[in-house]
Amino acid sequence: MGRRSWAFAMLAALAAIALVASLAAADTGTFGAPQAGQTAMSSDPSDLAQEVEIMMTVRELQLTPEQISGALALAQRVEQQRQAVEELREQTWQEHQDAFEAVIEAWMAGNEAPSGPQRVANRAVEEVRSAEQQLSSARISAAQQFVSSLSENQRAMVETQQAAAEREARRQRLGGMESVGAFVAAELDAIRDLMPDEYQMLAEAEAQRMAWAIVGADSPNFDAVAATLLNIMDQVRAWTSQQYQSQRPRIPQMVENALGMSPAAQRPVRWDEVVQVVGSQRSVAVLQELSAAGGGEAQ
Repeated sequence: MGRRSWAFAMLAALAAIALVASLAAADTGTFGAPQAGQTAMSSDPSDLAQEVEIMMTVRELQLTPEQISGALALAQRVEQQRQAVEELREQTWQEHQDAFEAVIEAWMAGNEAPSGPQRVANRAVEEVRSAEQQLSSARISAAQQFVSSLSENQRAMVETQQAAAEREARRQRLGGMESVGAFVAAELDAIRDLMPDEYQMLAEAEAQRMAWAIVGADSPNFDAVAATLLNIMDQVRAWTSQQYQSQRPRIPQMVENALGMSPAAQRPVRWDEVVQVVGSQRSVAVLQELSAAGGGEAQ
């Protein structure tokens, strides 16, 4: 990482620690369990969105009361670790505020940070980051334990961790797009604008570039996907403008059909939704509410 990138990363970490400290000072109950007389479920819009998503996942999986109790126990352990991280951020800021402010002040002025405060800030930020990484691992571990507690039929509904990692890697290669068909259709819009000699020179490379984005260069299907895409490119290049405009809304599905990508094969519950059930900041409140209501099975 270059010095400039490192400096911005450090500045962001220091800002996050300072923000947590200021929030804690404003409301000392922020990081604890709901206080007496408070409602566990939140009225904050972002919290409500998380709560609805958790409840939808519980409903989709038709969790039994016993499974909800098990999920709640996992979520409570994650929440304890989350609170410990928040408390560490607050404590770190309180103990090293002078060093942090000296570093931030120097950087904001475009100067080198004093070596002493910078060493203190480096150690403190690394300690917080290590705790954050441990929390992230705890969330994943809780999700894995939760999935192992599901029935065979329930597990069949859940996207595997490996499939989720592959999906995320593909999404990044697709420039943030979730749909392969939409990605290819957008590329075809540009490919149709190429002059004939340009297309002749670039067609194969463009097909391979799209195949890399869809399946990755190491996939055993890479050559087959590239060949299919090249055939699709040739077909749409032969269409008139009117034909292309009339077919354009259907191209994403046509592409996915040609690549053998069946929507029916997609599992209804994504891995990140499973992690959210036991690892969200709203998990404990929602699962407690559902446990009191008698579970998440379809009525």
